[in-house]
Amino acid sequence: MWTGIDGLDASLERLVDHARGVYGDGFIGAYLQGSFALGGADAESDCDFIVVTAKPTDNEQLERLRAFHGALPHNDGYWEKHLEGSYAPADELVDIRQLGRAWPYVDHGSDKVILDPHCDTEVTRWILHHHGVTLAGPNPRTLVPEVPAGMMRAAARRSLDTATQTWRSGYPWDAWSQRYAVVTMPRLFRTLTAGDVVSKSDGVHWALQVLDARWHPLLTTALARRGQRPWGGAIDSDLALRTEEFIVYVGDLASGTFT
Repeated sequence: MWTGIDGLDASLERLVDHARGVYGDGFIGAYLQGSFALGGADAESDCDFIVVTAKPTDNEQLERLRAFHGALPHNDGYWEKHLEGSYAPADELVDIRQLGRAWPYVDHGSDKVILDPHCDTEVTRWILHHHGVTLAGPNPRTLVPEVPAGMMRAAARRSLDTATQTWRSGYPWDAWSQRYAVVTMPRLFRTLTAGDVVSKSDGVHWALQVLDARWHPLLTTALARRGQRPWGGAIDSDLALRTEEFIVYVGDLASGTFT
């Protein structure tokens, strides 16, 4: 249907049907962004969605969303625990002059709908415009404008600075966060370089072509181990140190300083 995964497509169909019921004539469309739109979904991926509405969500609609998502991850289906996304007013989604507005948002695995700016970003719009998968409604290009490359690079710069400061020293690593950091840093560096967005796997393969070969084992191992359990398992101190050295390396490279 949309993803080729029966359980996921069934969960998405329920999501779309519920959104239509909540918003009525104010429902414009529903779309996939993130890894399922970029073609890089793997065993650690969630499924990122955006529902586009004609007007901001009112209090009654918000309560209906909260009831739906409050029950969803407690059902038996695997993918109902792995949906993440926002309900975005069309006039705000089209406006890239202001970002960071709070929309109704459900986090990966959460049963709470909160008002959060998580999806009101340059990256979300870029993916929707270039690769958005239509679950219902018009082509997302008619709703989401092109994001200029310069704006994408500026966003990547901010994200790289934040990631470097967060992960560079003494971070409480586990198996999942170590893999996530290693595949995220080159992906952000790619956006800084090219002004586009690629999947985590494509970001790693790009990094293998442009980064020093001494980091190749760290990169290929992190990608190969995605999905391994337990996600919260401990990692040894040598791997933690190597990961932090890689983060500093990419951060310095992005700043124009080679180490």
